[in-house]
Amino acid sequence: MVRGFPVRVVPWEFHQATANTLGVKAAMKDWAKASEVPPEAWRHRLYGVVMPEKRRKFDREFREGAVRIVQETKRPIAQVARDLGVNEGTLGNWVAQARAAGAAGALSPDERAELKQLGVDVAELRMERDVLKRSVVLWVKEATR
Repeated sequence: MVRGFPVRVVPWEFHQATANTLGVKAAMKDWAKASEVPPEAWRHRLYGVVMPEKRRKFDREFREGAVRIVQETKRPIAQVARDLGVNEGTLGNWVAQARAAGAAGALSPDERAELKQLGVDVAELRMERDVLKRSVVLWVKEATR
């Protein structure tokens, strides 16, 4: 019995021939009728044994480093993913998330310092402009007397 189901043994050559002539889905249905086994119990025979891969978890530093490599070297995501041993779809998701976060307004420390300096410069220029306006007004008043 397989998973509580009675199994009627049918030669494998029959199933292989059925799969070749009818197609895989039809062979699966035919096999299920012939052997009275649910699809989960025999699917591996048509597709080969596939062991599920344990899901790997990557820490934040590794993800950020991988994204930085893609952004700084301008190499394709697929090539960097192969070099690091990461699925290219996974690395592509990381890069897309980093781009979205960057577009959302997250500034680097250098950009913050530059922005602060620009604010100081703007304030200084506004004061100079106001002083010049006042001096022009006084100059015009003196000229009209």
